[in-house]
Amino acid sequence: MPHPRLPIPGEWAVSFSLSKDGGPHFATVTRGGMPMCRLSISGPAVDEATARRDLQRRAEAWIRGHLARAG
Repeated sequence: MPHPRLPIPGEWAVSFSLSKDGGPHFATVTRGGMPMCRLSISGPAVDEATARRDLQRRAEAWIRGHLARAG
């Protein structure tokens, strides 16, 4: 299993679609440009900065889990 502090390989990317009106925030995880996973977070206390931070952490955890399973 990859160490949680090792950097994510370069072919992986995370993009964000953050809501400005209180709707859900999304992150899309891609590998070599192909969509692999879409994550979301919502709630009245989830602002854009919190959403980006939390979605980034979740995306990195998902990527590391995927790499460990594909090992």
